[in-house]
Amino acid sequence: MADSPVWWFHGQELFIRMSGATYGLTALGSRVVKIRVNPDLPTIPVPAVSQNWSIIEDSDTQLKFASGGLLGTVTLSDGTVRWETPEGQLLDQDHNPIRCEHGQTVLTKDRLYSHYLGGGQSALPLDKRGSKVTFWNRDAAEIHTELSDSLYQSHPIWWGWSAGKVWGTYIDSGARITADFTGGNSVCITVESLQFTYYGIYDTHLDGVLSRFSRITGYMPLPPLWALGYQQSRWSYQSADEALTIAKTFRERKIPCDVIYLDIDYMHGYRIFTWDPQNFPDPRGLIHQLHQLQFHVVAIVDPGIKADPDWELYQDAFREHVLVTYHDGSVVQGQVWPGPAVFPDFFNPQVQQWWVHRIALFLDTGIDGIWNDMNEPSLFDTPNHSLPDDAVHKPSPDSVISHRLVHNYYGREMAKASFLGMESHDPDARPFVLSRAGFSELQKWSAIWTGDNHSLFSALRQMIPMLLSLSLSGQPFIGADVGGFQGNCQPELFARWVAAAALTPFFRNHSAMGTTRQEPWSFGPEVERQVAHLIAWRYRLLPTLYQLFWEAHRYGRPIMRPMVYHYENAPQGLMLQDQFLVGSELLVAPILDTAADHRAVWFPDGTWYSLDTSQVFRGAGYDVVQWPLGVLPVFVKDDSLLLVQAPQITALPLPTRIQWMIHLSRGIKTAWYQDDGVSHGYRAGQYNLMEILVELRQDICRITTGIKHQGFPSPTTMVDIWIYDPTLAISQLRFNGVGLDFVRQQDAVFTSVPTAWIWQTSAPTQ
Repeated sequence: MADSPVWWFHGQELFIRMSGATYGLTALGSRVVKIRVNPDLPTIPVPAVSQNWSIIEDSDTQLKFASGGLLGTVTLSDGTVRWETPEGQLLDQDHNPIRCEHGQTVLTKDRLYSHYLGGGQSALPLDKRGSKVTFWNRDAAEIHTELSDSLYQSHPIWWGWSAGKVWGTYIDSGARITADFTGGNSVCITVESLQFTYYGIYDTHLDGVLSRFSRITGYMPLPPLWALGYQQSRWSYQSADEALTIAKTFRERKIPCDVIYLDIDYMHGYRIFTWDPQNFPDPRGLIHQLHQLQFHVVAIVDPGIKADPDWELYQDAFREHVLVTYHDGSVVQGQVWPGPAVFPDFFNPQVQQWWVHRIALFLDTGIDGIWNDMNEPSLFDTPNHSLPDDAVHKPSPDSVISHRLVHNYYGREMAKASFLGMESHDPDARPFVLSRAGFSELQKWSAIWTGDNHSLFSALRQMIPMLLSLSLSGQPFIGADVGGFQGNCQPELFARWVAAAALTPFFRNHSAMGTTRQEPWSFGPEVERQVAHLIAWRYRLLPTLYQLFWEAHRYGRPIMRPMVYHYENAPQGLMLQDQFLVGSELLVAPILDTAADHRAVWFPDGTWYSLDTSQVFRGAGYDVVQWPLGVLPVFVKDDSLLLVQAPQITALPLPTRIQWMIHLSRGIKTAWYQDDGVSHGYRAGQYNLMEILVELRQDICRITTGIKHQGFPSPTTMVDIWIYDPTLAISQLRFNGVGLDFVRQQDAVFTSVPTAWIWQTSAPTQ
């Protein structure tokens, strides 16, 4: 090695200069290290003192340093770095020294783990071992296969997993990234940039590393409760009359639905923020009528601004200098839906504010949510089908940066500006933004769907590992186009897809122009009955789903989880990508093949109950389950408490009665969270949080509640307690020490308790 490493401190950061690169290391609390590659260096020499790092050894052979439960070592002979626990357990180690040349950085790591999970959106298996993942946002309209080289979103976070040890690597760069897991003894990471930041994250379980990752990238806000309902979309509902007809048909047929989408044809010549004067002559009137029908309206807004010199928005964009340019200052122009178009520079803070203002004006029509599409960004006429690599952005008046270095950030920055525009328009209401493109941190601004999938059983099968990988990449609010976007969906596929997606966090039916209609009644009365039943189940379980959204907001936990998340010691847990968990209590195992009415389901240890058929299955192991069309393919485990409400056609209003559906064998510890579902009041303490303990000792079932927080005047006045008890084990029921009368209804005991009494008899808890 030509030059020996040199190290010094600057504030909390430890700088290490080697021949291949310079690192800036910061310990971020416990078990997380931030590593800046080739950072801009401080110009003033700083003493070798830090409150963040402790130098353990500074010898002729190595530099060893420690902080936050991690021990780092640089080998001076070659500049390689390794990370260990204080006890000496190896977590991460360079296989080769870092290389920075030809505009890219190559990190090669020892392959220390038996499995690699996460990796954002791809068409690859859940376990990325043996695969190569490319992170480069693109408009991927083709049928997605394992050969698809990147998709719409990039989340370059992956977890090396072995039982009892998880190490995360997160690359924070908007440039193209590849992570090659095909090597027998190494993992090769290539970043097409010479300057970026990455993170190492350690814990013993997936739950712990995801919590730490959320502290880096941020937590999702609570969405409006209506966004958890069923959502109906198509490219396009061509007129106000058609949109109203769709909404009225849902209400006439009593099929639950909360949201109607307006795709690009509501616009005047595909000009964003405009309305077609012939087909949508009175947008305020249309939206008012949809609101009267208890629908929320989400409208698409793309980044491309039609290059029309006579249009006020185009003129204003030039006047305010908000557009992406080349180095010489000329504006980048490309073909999208309106024809020639120009594009906002969302990396410029002034442009963000310009967009915030434009979104707020658009929302004056009554629109409830913003749908950002084509924001990879997608262009029709450039070689890379996006902004040219030599386009530049201006993050500050005195700096420019090449588009190729920040490409993957563009969709996230657009979604952020749309979110802030909604907050600006109505500071009291929770924004709802849906984005096709994005990068890590998107969860703070937007829900995600997986882009233009196809009406194929192969796409249905692909949905589960794709969504699980996004979940493990810090994106809780996720879903896929139900029924498939492109191609003609068949009745069987549609019914199976609704069943598989009924409890995915984001639940939207969307289809393309010229394809078979996919409204629930489009496939005849039998499929309509089946699908309506499945959607109704989602609405019954909305309180449980909302509880999981609160956990995602509070702790960074995924809502949709792979089996290994809770059953890491079971070898099947890692291999399964045709079933998943919703929270810890619900197991979803849909049929994913045509002409099938049964499947093998792997049940973890314990007893599992079909929610829809009341069948009972005992783990651990496989069992064959019959799933006729229209049956919800969901099981609930023993020792669980589900929050269930009566069926209703919209997510709001909040129920006046709620059921605690209890399956009990040993004991339960859970919580019940409630707020108004629409405002930011929860940020100011306007919510209720109750701890619930349930235990069965001999023949006495004891329920104990504790007050964690009480700040919301809930409309829920009654709790119906339903406890599954087929063996007649329960002879007494005590609630906060008070004996309750109950009745038996088939295999369960049942009683009702006023919520006011529950709060009065609950003890405060810490």
